[in-house]
Amino acid sequence: MKILLASAEVTPFSKVGGLADVAGALPTALAQLDVDIRIITPGYGSVNREQFPEEAAATFQVPVGEKSYQAEIRQTALSETQSVPVYFVQNEHFFNRAGIYTDPDSGKAYPDNDERFIFFIRAILAWLQEHDWTPDILHSNDHHTGLLPAYITDRYSEHETIGSIRNLFTIHNMGYQGIYPSDVLKKTGFPEEYSRNKEAFQFHGKVNFMKVALHYADKINTVSPTYAREIMSSEEFGFGLEEVLHMRRDDVSGILNGVDYSDWSPETDQLIPYQYSMNDISGKRKNRDELLRKNRLIAEHSTPIIGMVSRLVDQKGFDLMDEVLEDLLSLDLRFILLGTGERPYHRLFEEAKQEFPDKIGVTFTYDNPLAHLIEAGSDMFLMPSKYEPCGLNQMYSLKYGTIPIVHATGGLADTIRDYDPATHTGNGFSFNEYTPEALLEAVKRAINTFRNKARWKFIRDNAMECDFSWEVSARKYKELYNDILSSRPE
Repeated sequence: MKILLASAEVTPFSKVGGLADVAGALPTALAQLDVDIRIITPGYGSVNREQFPEEAAATFQVPVGEKSYQAEIRQTALSETQSVPVYFVQNEHFFNRAGIYTDPDSGKAYPDNDERFIFFIRAILAWLQEHDWTPDILHSNDHHTGLLPAYITDRYSEHETIGSIRNLFTIHNMGYQGIYPSDVLKKTGFPEEYSRNKEAFQFHGKVNFMKVALHYADKINTVSPTYAREIMSSEEFGFGLEEVLHMRRDDVSGILNGVDYSDWSPETDQLIPYQYSMNDISGKRKNRDELLRKNRLIAEHSTPIIGMVSRLVDQKGFDLMDEVLEDLLSLDLRFILLGTGERPYHRLFEEAKQEFPDKIGVTFTYDNPLAHLIEAGSDMFLMPSKYEPCGLNQMYSLKYGTIPIVHATGGLADTIRDYDPATHTGNGFSFNEYTPEALLEAVKRAINTFRNKARWKFIRDNAMECDFSWEVSARKYKELYNDILSSRPE
């Protein structure tokens, strides 16, 4: 079984969100199941070439509209310790920038993102025509690669090698669909009239790359079973594509993302000062003290620390945080936030820091060592997302004995069970209604439970015993790949 996974971001080379973590971890787990899997991704200028040495693989011209650009394919490996091949699609004009999707200075999306990812897609297709390795399945991820299934089915159906490739399209977040003016088709090589006479290419007078993928992919999956149901159920989750997904419901499934415990385990984590385990929790208390010191805060052991590592956007629940933050910080707690995002939310927490200087620590950037320390040193981890396709931080938190407080949606609902003090079952605290009041009540329940040491040990042990390793998820992906191949037309 040969799989080519195409993704706009892949850890450890590039990262904006959870897509990168999946694209970097799933192939390793699949390779251990004897799947011949390879990765193709843009070779951004930010890639550390010293850490990941490359070999030249191919060079060719790629059309984007009336222009042609040189694509250079260079090969490396996913890590020094295992040999999943990674192919970088490189081009100075499109990919040698400070950001991946957005300009860090303005915070706005690059205006030529359509051309950047059309180039990436067409470079993949050009490379497949030249390369002596042909995948059985092309596994595309999110709208950046959404046109790939359409190219293979519509433009290359008669090609002797590409025409036989099957397609899987994975949705990581329905909130980002790749919607462009209809004249974007001039840049793709698809007929312009498709925006008028082909349903897949029509979206309120525009072209939606994700919608195209949903029409043409052989199978569609997303990153948790609950999210798979949610995105077909209403516009709130489907963002205008719920009817398309419902139409293809027999081909839609959800596979929960896994966790790479080689990176995210308190027993082996080299990014935290003190390792620890469920049997010896003393290191967690020391990490807690270090987290407070780093944020210039002081707290008694009876005062819980709530951590949060997130993009500061509405989707992650910051519209609720805006309404509830003052009441939250009036409670007996310390709150530590790491993240970056929309400017109004930066101001919200800057003002909160001025009003409650002894209760809140804020860092507006992405700092991987600090993210690990927040997981290890916090007592609770807050994820009040409006919707959450899967979520990874709640699963990291469980392993670190840092109890999640979540809105019961998507992958958060699939992984977090509300603690029941009568039976001592559950691994976190959740709230069903997306309201400030429900969020605040869940935090209060968590704080009250924290004060009962015996109950807190029960819930912490329940959390640390959870296993969301990639092996389970990878086996389900392999089953899905087999299902796609078994339905291949003769």
